[in-house]
Order: sequence, then structure tokens, then C-alpha cells
Amino acid sequence: MRLLILGHSYVVDRNCATLRALAGLDSEILGGKNPGSEMKVRLLVPSSWPAGGIRGRRLRPTALRDEGFQRIPTATLGAPNQSALLYGPRMLRELRRFRPDVVQVEYGAKSLALAQVLVLRRLLRGRFRVVFFTWANVPYALRWPLRQLERFNLDGSDAAIVGNAAAGEILRDHGFRGPLLERPLMGVDPKPVPEATRRSWRERLGLDPALPTLVFAGRLHRQKGIDLLLTALDSLEDVPWQILLAVRGPELERVERWREASPVGKRLKWLGAVEPEAMAGLLSTADVLVLPSRSDAKFRTLTTRGWQEQFGMVLVEAMAQGVTVAASRSGAIPDVVEDAGLLFPPDAPAELAQALRRLLGDAALRRELAMRGRERVRNCYSTEAVARQHAAFLRQLLAAAGDLC
Repeated sequence: MRLLILGHSYVVDRNCATLRALAGLDSEILGGKNPGSEMKVRLLVPSSWPAGGIRGRRLRPTALRDEGFQRIPTATLGAPNQSALLYGPRMLRELRRFRPDVVQVEYGAKSLALAQVLVLRRLLRGRFRVVFFTWANVPYALRWPLRQLERFNLDGSDAAIVGNAAAGEILRDHGFRGPLLERPLMGVDPKPVPEATRRSWRERLGLDPALPTLVFAGRLHRQKGIDLLLTALDSLEDVPWQILLAVRGPELERVERWREASPVGKRLKWLGAVEPEAMAGLLSTADVLVLPSRSDAKFRTLTTRGWQEQFGMVLVEAMAQGVTVAASRSGAIPDVVEDAGLLFPPDAPAELAQALRRLLGDAALRRELAMRGRERVRNCYSTEAVARQHAAFLRQLLAAAGDLC
């Protein structure tokens, strides 16, 4: 099976791990009976991407090549707006030379890149199947010409992969009738970091080994609920704890003011930006990850109105390291966590404080939830588990179309 993927997330090397695992699946796993039926993955990524966020710089990925896997940086137009992104001539060349069985476009149902692939399939009289990925979990209504663009894409696509259940429901509401697979864009490494690495991080951060450690990691935006967390911490003065903030964003000034004014402000350790590759080591130092996300009706992009948590990748990264999670019931979070953490209502600092008080005071509960979290990652969110789900879905798609022996 030959799979061509268009996506910008893979400009970061570590984000390619799931696709490398997918390329490593053998014919027996894929259900093929003939030699040479292994998965071959070719990945087209923008040659330059304005990363922003944690990294705060422009990323320029290099070419990568393993057995069965290849990443090719290529010219694009329209970045960083994912819906407006178009691929240059290299995509046409790969369609002709690689001759994929499936083309997967990871820019959503309203994207020009998806329409571009569908038009090229028609012009080239290609037999490949077209699959798209979307996170979009907030209901939306479109006007011309976006409504016509989405209709063209939905009618032409053969299947979709959604990052959460709500995204699938929205696609059905908009008339998409093809097969759906619910899975995250990528998995995580389920192996805990070595104990020596964990000790090194704790020493480097100057953490008190006698105190339970909380961590808040990710974007420092209002949607992530940092103000709710700070309010909750003010009410936990009588409980021993320390907290790490591994973040950067517009709420920085709020945190600085709180640290100066709060009676527990000195318990906070500020890390600023942390590279994604270092996140596992950082998380391994913690006892509890806190993610108090909230919905934001004022959030706006070219094609989106409103925001709610689409997945929360830091949740599974923490669970993989045996860290208990305390998170709000925002968006997809309850489906991701299930019974492997404590959930509380969004915009509810009192309930958040209650959840933290319970976890900080009960080490046995933390161990039990951590064990459930690790098991959930192994079964559902590891690189291998996600790759296997993906391979099985694509094989079923091709078999149903009579394109797989």
C-alpha cells in the first residue's frame, strides 16, 4: 500500500514517529498475502513553516528517508493559514511517480489543499482514494464561497479521519457519508524516560523532593484557563505543593502579577518555553498535570468561530510518563482521559481546587490513576497503536473499493 500524506505538523522531526511506525508495519499486520504489500509512506511538508507558539521561530525541515518512509520538504503558498495552503509542482510529480493508493490531506474539510488534490485526481484520471483529517469540533455555518468549497471537498473525498468525536458529528451534519476513523493526528512514545533523566531534571529545576509537584504546560492563552488555575492555587495555601509552568503566551503578565501578589506565589517555578522534544523529561518530574481548558466563543480564524479543546496532546504525553492528570470537561478532554484522571467542570476554580486538594492528599489515588493512564496510552495513543488503527482503516477503505488483494 502506498500512502502520500500532505501535512505541516511533520515539519517537526519527532512528529513523524507515528508515520515511521506505519511504514514499518509488515504485510501480515496489513493483512496482505503477497510479498511487497508493506506500507510505503511518502510525506510532503512545507519547506518553511512559521511555527510560533512554544518555538517562536520559523522551521525549515530537512529531507528524511528510512525504509518505507520518506519526508520531502516542498514549496507551498498560503502559510500559515492551513485552509488557504496550496502545494507547488512537487505534489503533481509525486502523484505521477509514486502512484499512491491513498492521498491523505491534513488541512480539514474546508481546505484548498484538499480541493487541489481532488481536482488533480480528476485531471490525471487517478484511481487513488482521498482521505482528509480534521480537528474541527465547534459547529459552524459557512457562506459563499467557503460553503461551496467544503461541499466540493466532502462530495469528492472517500473517507475522513477525525481527531475527536464532535468533529465526526459535525461532518455528518454537513452531509459527509464516507467512512470515519477517530484517532489523534499522531501517537506518543509509551516508554517512561529513564530514572537518571528524571533525577537530572528535578535537580536542574531545583525541585523539593518532599513536595508533590504540579505542572501546567502548553500555550499561555485564556482558552487554557491559567487564570482558573491561579485562583485555585490561592485556596490551597494549607496544602504542601510546588508548581512548574512550562509555557509562553499573552497571559504571561497575569502570571507575573499573581506570583508577586499571592501568598503562595513563591511556590511557582517559571520555565518559559520548553522544546517539544524535552517535554517528556519535564513531565516525568511531576505528580499531577493540570489542564483547566475552557471554551472560547470569541475565538476567530478565517474559517472558524469559537474554540474548545480538540484533544489535549499534553494529557497523553503526561499519562505516558505516569503523571496523574486533572483536567476540565472541555471539548474532547473527557473522551481522551475517561477514568484515567480527575475531571472537573470548565470555568470552575472551586471544583478545580477541590480536585487538586484530593490528589495532593492521596498518593495512592495518584498511583492508581497513573497506572490507568499508562495502560490507556499503550492501548489507544502509543505510536504503534495509532499506526495500527490507521493501517487497518486504510486497508478496509481499499478493500471496500476493490483496490486491495
